[in-house]
Amino acid sequence: MGFRDDDRAQAIQIGAVLLFAVLVIAFSLYQAFVVPNQNAQVERNHLQTLEGQMQDLRDGIVNVPKTGTGRSVHLALGTNYPARAITLNPPPASGQLRTVGTADPGVNFTIANARALDDETADYWNGTNRTRETGQIVYAPDYNEFQDPPDLVYDTTTVFSRFDDASLWTTGQTLVDGRQVTLVAIDGSYDRGSSRSVSVDLDAVSASTTEIGVTNTSDGNVTIAFTSQRAPAEWRSLLEDEQQLDHPNGYVHDVSGEPLSEEYWRISIAMEAGETYRLRMAKVGIGTDVEDTTATYLRTVAGNGTTVPEGGKASITVEARDAFNNPVPARIVAGTARNDSAVSPRSRSVGTDGRVTLTYEALGDVVNESQVSDRVRVSLDPALSGMVNDNGSDFDGSTPENVSLVVRADNSDRSGLAGGNANMVTYDGDGSAAGPGGTGVSFNVTNEGSSGVTIAQIAIESGSSAVKVFEGDGGSGRWNREVFVDATTDGYVESGEQNYNQAGYVLGSGSTSFDQIPKIAAGDTAGFYIYEFRNGNGANADVDMNGESVTVTLTFGDGSTKEISFTG
Repeated sequence: MGFRDDDRAQAIQIGAVLLFAVLVIAFSLYQAFVVPNQNAQVERNHLQTLEGQMQDLRDGIVNVPKTGTGRSVHLALGTNYPARAITLNPPPASGQLRTVGTADPGVNFTIANARALDDETADYWNGTNRTRETGQIVYAPDYNEFQDPPDLVYDTTTVFSRFDDASLWTTGQTLVDGRQVTLVAIDGSYDRGSSRSVSVDLDAVSASTTEIGVTNTSDGNVTIAFTSQRAPAEWRSLLEDEQQLDHPNGYVHDVSGEPLSEEYWRISIAMEAGETYRLRMAKVGIGTDVEDTTATYLRTVAGNGTTVPEGGKASITVEARDAFNNPVPARIVAGTARNDSAVSPRSRSVGTDGRVTLTYEALGDVVNESQVSDRVRVSLDPALSGMVNDNGSDFDGSTPENVSLVVRADNSDRSGLAGGNANMVTYDGDGSAAGPGGTGVSFNVTNEGSSGVTIAQIAIESGSSAVKVFEGDGGSGRWNREVFVDATTDGYVESGEQNYNQAGYVLGSGSTSFDQIPKIAAGDTAGFYIYEFRNGNGANADVDMNGESVTVTLTFGDGSTKEISFTG
């Protein structure tokens, strides 16, 4: 019996080959199309995540002027693809975060025609253009599958997505919000490419919650000009509400600009004239090569216009600020305008809060005026370290680095004023013996006040002929009167000397008034003795009161008077 050929095994083999070929084709198609599409979606999701993290970075920057502090922001620069059992993935997607323009002086913002409302701050913010260098932060993705992804750019309080042929705003702006103007400078160098996450530290180089009030000058509107990677038309669209005068935030007068290069535009925002704006500024450091700020101007915090009693003390506080209007450590020197006052310490380092308190002391007496004004002078200029009292030639209070504060000293004892010194003194005495062997006029005056008393004149009136001027023959027998204060040990004038004058004595020649009496210090007592001597014969003669009254009138330096009466 014969057998026909059997080819069933060959059919199985062919089927297996065809199945394997189908699997290979399917795997290839999956690897060529499905995996890339899935990975591209992973990359798109990552870009969306990174966009949110760039907004966090932007929020960290623009909040520095509000909080006065920096922060750390997490950014996932790259991403990994899902694990696959058979198919292959490309290397992890990565990206690069870098600063741009921070080393270019042309990338800056400038405030023009801004005049501060505070007088001392206006020494610096006087309408002069004030320019601060800044920059942008760019994230550039390096994806394997997502074709032509946009860069994400932080630019002047905003974030936008930059495609090859277009740009889209991702956030709004915080540069202008009604009357609030907020400017933040970016400083430093940062360049990091990675497929992993990084933490970016935002350093508050110059920051506080300080703001100053500014308005326009006669030269033009307050204007904010800055370097941007977006054109004027795009900024106009972003500031649309701020340009509508009937809008609550409508204080932007005009938005204009001009191209600087293929990458940059110069944008100018002019604010409405006649308004007061709150200007807040800060400087944020990122990466390396961040420069600290230094003291630029001084302002008074407390003490200006303070009134103290003569010899009293007052506290004066000043604050050093940098070019961003924020407190900054510094060293100051100080002095006063009057020679009889003082300020201490003369030199001192300012703390991290930018403030230092000085002590002013008004020395000496205030006489003939109810109040006198003094000026305390404080400077950032070390060349004025020798500034002592009335050194006005080297000090200009109108410059930003100097402040001049007014302090007033009251005439607390009213010396030189009506009834002033007269109310400060008491006296005792009864006209007992003052001359050699006789009964002259003697009395004591005690200063009960807190400052010196000046007696400008002593006048004597009496019914006794012995105290009349020019009594006698008018020649060699002319009588002279003498008053001496705290006299020398012997207590008397030597005979034969007319117009006798030495320490402790003041002569009154041919008059019943005796001028130029020395000042009596606070709390001291001075003795006054009045007698006569005959010039020519060497005989001393006491005032003979002859039972009549003698009135001594003291006239003080302030014009007030006090009468002292004796009866002999």
